[in-house]
Amino acid sequence: MQKGAKTVYQSTFLTLSGDSLGIGYRIHKSLGAVVVTLRGDVDPLEHLDSIAAYAQDPDFEPSQSILFDLDGCRFPNHGYAEMRAVAMKSRRTFLAQSANVRHACFVTDDVTYGMCRMLQMLLDDAPWETENFHSRAEALDFMQLDHGHPDYAAFADRWLGYRRPAWAARAQQAGARALQP
Repeated sequence: MQKGAKTVYQSTFLTLSGDSLGIGYRIHKSLGAVVVTLRGDVDPLEHLDSIAAYAQDPDFEPSQSILFDLDGCRFPNHGYAEMRAVAMKSRRTFLAQSANVRHACFVTDDVTYGMCRMLQMLLDDAPWETENFHSRAEALDFMQLDHGHPDYAAFADRWLGYRRPAWAARAQQAGARALQP
């Protein structure tokens, strides 16, 4: 667990069925956001188990928006029945969410994008809004997070793949002007 300026970043990489998978999540409590990461080939049952895992985390709150990072993820064994099961599990797990909650899916694979589009249609009448994107920036914008929040810049940089030197991030968090060493 890494502590930042008034933010606790919870990072968990789930181990299901005895194998280490590319499924994990990070809760950004101060921003009201969760980043869920799925990598490689994901099995439907493992997908369902991962939803339960982060929903049961003590730092998870139903009012948090979720940013799904499916860069390089594939659902080779997912069809309509499996996506319907994911939709039903999502409804049961996130039913208490308000209309202000958003789920953004960043997807790079066209087939996975189509599967996510199917899920989006199955969740069309859910109380939260779901959209799929091929662009990290568009997915982040859709989340409508508070750009003025002290933790937003580091969150956005990490999501967009920017890496700043550690000393610059520490200086920004302290409210000081970052100077070149």
